[in-house]
Amino acid sequence: MLSDVSIVRQQGLGKTAVRQDGIAGLVADGVALPDKVALETPFVVTSLSEAESLGITEQYDKTNKVLLWHHISDFYAEAPRGTSLYVVLVAKQTEMVDSLDVSDGAARKLLSYAKGAVKLLAVTSMSDDWDSSGDKVSAAQALYDWAAARNKAVQILLEGRAFSHDAYIKLRELTANRVSVVIGHDAAVAAEDTAYANYAAVARFMGRLAAIPVSRDAGRVRTGAVNIATAGLSDGKKATDPDYYDDDQLSAIDSAGYIFLRSFDGLAGWFWNADYTAAPSTDDCDTIRMGRTLDKAADLARLKALEWLRDDVEIDASTGEIAPEVVRSIQADIETAVLTQMSEEISGVACTIDPAQSLWNVDTPLVMDLAIVARGVIAHMKINVYYTNSLSDD
Repeated sequence: MLSDVSIVRQQGLGKTAVRQDGIAGLVADGVALPDKVALETPFVVTSLSEAESLGITEQYDKTNKVLLWHHISDFYAEAPRGTSLYVVLVAKQTEMVDSLDVSDGAARKLLSYAKGAVKLLAVTSMSDDWDSSGDKVSAAQALYDWAAARNKAVQILLEGRAFSHDAYIKLRELTANRVSVVIGHDAAVAAEDTAYANYAAVARFMGRLAAIPVSRDAGRVRTGAVNIATAGLSDGKKATDPDYYDDDQLSAIDSAGYIFLRSFDGLAGWFWNADYTAAPSTDDCDTIRMGRTLDKAADLARLKALEWLRDDVEIDASTGEIAPEVVRSIQADIETAVLTQMSEEISGVACTIDPAQSLWNVDTPLVMDLAIVARGVIAHMKINVYYTNSLSDD
């Protein structure tokens, strides 16, 4: 064999693949840019530089006292470059419930424009402070219900601007299992301008979700710390303040279902505390990961089921019902479609169809059950530490 130097070309940049279930949407205050961006008119970008080419720059934020560029920058600080981000601008002072309005809100316009592509939606405001009425949460869940009924299921993340520790609604007592509220922020951004002091980094959180599997908790420590120097809450307090919240106070806010950045003694960096939704722990989708997983499985099952729609199939001549072999084929098709694309996001799936169903009435659907075994999450750990005389098992 002739002497030579062989070259092995390997992957070394560590690029992250764009996840289709990470496609996101953003509703934010802004000012129109002539011939480029109009209010209430959705558009899509795939990188921060693309947004900047439209005139959405850091200076744009400073000039207009908004956080549009910052939110987009935050999103792409976590989400892979190339991830689609659908954006719609609303006029400053727009109430969040108006943006979420099912009939004609900016969020609905965005979801309709995206035609079901958007799986994560952040709704922000520069003026609408968080309160204890629950109106924003209810409006967001109503939007989810509208979207899901039209095969546009989406997790909705609300900016909990100007969170008040003295009076806040307990989200875990509500019934909005596709809605979450973020109150954590980057203290450095909050300090840039008084208009930013009470913002929440909801787009940064959304970027983290866009980069991970649907089954994964955004607070997973192994994923890595959020790249900021100092965290704070949207009430304007930062972690380095002498009067910042102690562990008991943060634990109470966590138990109420809010999402913020926290630290661990002895471990550098800031991590999201959890991925709660505004629903009790008894709800199947009391976390974002559970809602995203269920919605993704439903989407995949629907797409595979569409292949059978209006198909002529064998009928068991002795019963007048759908033939058993047809039942088995449909079940196998749907199970394979879901498990193939979610093998690392669920633990198992089973599709069940009662064969005792007639197809003679075209108005009666073929009913099937799709059972999903979710992946578990280690939310707490306990280590017993003690002395022993010997490490031998004998």
